[in-house]
Amino acid sequence: MSNLEKEGLKFHEVEFGSEEYRQLLDLRFEELRKPLGMEWTVDELKADEDDRHFGFFGGRELLGTLVVSELGGGVAKLRQIAVTGARQGEGLGLSLIHI
Repeated sequence: MSNLEKEGLKFHEVEFGSEEYRQLLDLRFEELRKPLGMEWTVDELKADEDDRHFGFFGGRELLGTLVVSELGGGVAKLRQIAVTGARQGEGLGLSLIHI
């Protein structure tokens, strides 16, 4: 059992368009886009449908997220890795990459 599992943290894939997906989208906006003054475009949101979305949860609370874009040939790109501000600096983002 990992330290994260001992803390009761769970990682799982989130269905595009679900309520959990909306939470992931909100976290990505707050932590990654808003500080840069960026808004979502229709094309970006449409492209999100082709990606895989994952969330890191402590109970029902979303703590972090990452997006995986499949590039083909068994290659994927990790992107939009974000951790909620209250939990930044604890190594959760690194844990997302290593899962």
